[in-house]
Amino acid sequence: MMIDSSQLQINRKVPHLLAEIIKAIESTEDLSFLKDYQEAQIANILESVNIAYRKRVIEAVPPEKYWTVLNLLRYDTAKHIHQSLNKELQHERLAYI
Repeated sequence: MMIDSSQLQINRKVPHLLAEIIKAIESTEDLSFLKDYQEAQIANILESVNIAYRKRVIEAVPPEKYWTVLNLLRYDTAKHIHQSLNKELQHERLAYI
């Protein structure tokens, strides 16, 4: 499998992005800045944090990016993330399929 240069750049940025996300979550900061992140960056972050942090991150992901991000995750991670959403948020995200 070949990795393109954009994927390498995303992977290099993950530690910095991860630190930024964790700091924001722990300070209960608004995570709306995630809208500016690429889907692959968000997926890498979701795979790198615990369940409680995943819930905060995924709730801040713009609905139009939700399914793309979920498709980039491992199956179990995607399944648990989607199941962790409340019914209202699940229905809102389903509108973007």
